[in-house]
Amino acid sequence: MNICVHKRTFKIRIKEIIFVALCICQFSCNKNIIEQQPTLRVDDITLPVTTALNSVYFVNIKTGFIAGNMGQILKTKDGANTWENISIEKKIKINTIRFSNDNDGFIGTSTGIMKTADGGKTWVSVLSGCNINALFNENISSNVYAAGNIGIMGTIWESSDLGMTWSALKLPISPKSPPILHAIQFLDKDTAYAGGNESCLLQTVNGGKTWTYCQSLKTENITDFHFTNFGHGYITFDTGKLFEMTKNGRGITINASIQYPIHSIAYLNETGIAVGKNCIYKNEAGFDSERGLWSYMLSSSGESFQKTYYDICFADGSIAYAVGENGTLSRLYIEN
Repeated sequence: MNICVHKRTFKIRIKEIIFVALCICQFSCNKNIIEQQPTLRVDDITLPVTTALNSVYFVNIKTGFIAGNMGQILKTKDGANTWENISIEKKIKINTIRFSNDNDGFIGTSTGIMKTADGGKTWVSVLSGCNINALFNENISSNVYAAGNIGIMGTIWESSDLGMTWSALKLPISPKSPPILHAIQFLDKDTAYAGGNESCLLQTVNGGKTWTYCQSLKTENITDFHFTNFGHGYITFDTGKLFEMTKNGRGITINASIQYPIHSIAYLNETGIAVGKNCIYKNEAGFDSERGLWSYMLSSSGESFQKTYYDICFADGSIAYAVGENGTLSRLYIEN
């Protein structure tokens, strides 16, 4: 018997084999980047609200605050077992809430900033005529900072008197003025980042006196970030990307295949949690780890999460809380 193999057919077969091998290799690489096996215990907490909850902040394991649309603010003093309604005007959308202690706190809203000195019983407007998406008032800096926008122009505000008065900081106008900003974080009293739409990422090294672009290359919108030190951090996007910025100024897309938006990221010690639409990610490998150490979490029953989360906050090293659409509040048990 004579066997004849046409050269063209043979070449096609070789190309097909190579293509399949590359696909298998690519799948294997992606699997190492985003593991889909780990599970996470998550308990849903029923609240007497159905409006979207946009922000959560816990001062300690017992005392926490959540806020959202229609002026909704709730407060707990017993670790989320019971909640007190301390809402404000329904016409106001609250984007973010932050407290320094049990009594002193701020809300960033669709109309500006409000301040409380009595744990949320009363609120006073301290900045108006703008939209505030993010607040930073941790002990790293003695000042308080806010990021948001006036119209379509991104703006950063600073207060040096505990939030009683505010001034807008000068931002770069070249190659363009910053778009709407969604996040701000100070690493120390001098070093900070702010980010927002169109992949805009700003940085300062002199306490906010001057800001420069360190990235603004794409049309994707930054929703949140957490920088572990100067030049290294994790950034989340509304397209679903989880992005690691490395110390050499370049970046690595950790989960290019995820399609759902990621809205918030939080770290405590060396454990990170990122949440969004139908997704929870966890990183417990440390700040300066290589890529491939974020895990796509499943529920305790082995199913993917089917909720949209807008914000997450650690209460302590073992418990975190996430809030989201339709009055969603979940308690996440962080097991190391």
